[in-house]
Amino acid sequence: MQSMIRQEFEIADVQGYRYPANGAYSLLLCHGFGGHGGMYDKWASFHRDRYQADIWSWDMPGFGRTGTRGHFDASDTYLALTRLVAEIPSRQDKPLFLLGSSFGVFVASAGLCIDGVFGAIGQAGVLIPGAPLLNMMRVLYTSPPMHAFLTSPIGQACWINTDEVNNADENYGDPAVAAHMKNDPDRLQAMKLGGFASLARFDPPQPLSANTKPFLMVVAEFDRMLGGLEAVRTNFSFVGGPTTLLIREGSNRHQIMLSETEWFSEQVDGWCRASLQR
Repeated sequence: MQSMIRQEFEIADVQGYRYPANGAYSLLLCHGFGGHGGMYDKWASFHRDRYQADIWSWDMPGFGRTGTRGHFDASDTYLALTRLVAEIPSRQDKPLFLLGSSFGVFVASAGLCIDGVFGAIGQAGVLIPGAPLLNMMRVLYTSPPMHAFLTSPIGQACWINTDEVNNADENYGDPAVAAHMKNDPDRLQAMKLGGFASLARFDPPQPLSANTKPFLMVVAEFDRMLGGLEAVRTNFSFVGGPTTLLIREGSNRHQIMLSETEWFSEQVDGWCRASLQR
């Protein structure tokens, strides 16, 4: 029987959750758009119990119980992640991998630049700092007309409805997971437009093309959210190596870690252990 025991913590004004164990490695989960750190109880407790990984999760600023809801900023989030990564070694001594889901791939991939991060895993994401998709967004959001709009009273009053960006019923490929997401009382329903624009303006301390840490991306072959495998490969290939792209053939599940928990956990554990032996 799986254990659902988790601990809650607060580090530098960040709300977090821990599923403690004493295995070979630790994971820090970075949630998706509209999500929060506590939404992965099912997967985190399963992976912890099966593989004894010490699992941490957090509400990114503007989500869950961290900061002002809906007020996201990419640079502030990176700094918060840096502080969190610096604190975790005082509470456990295992190599730390970041695991970003969907929107959280942006945070996890940027985190490859942080000392104390051994490597990173992305699940179902194409938002990678410096990669082609975000570069195209940068052209849009840094243009003089868009900058003028974003800084105007009307622009500052604009919010993005998370359900309109991500229709879980249409895009998740799993009605049970879609219902779980929609009925979660801590789910974020709207984000300020300026927060979304901050993704395009953000630059990590070093370009990810120069990365030398292990990076794994796991995607479903027919995930509607990603724009096709060519888009996945184009953005993934920007990241320096060693890198691994794992495609779940025949699947259309966006939240693979929740929809195909056992398979996803097996891949993550095997890859983490192999990375530690390199």
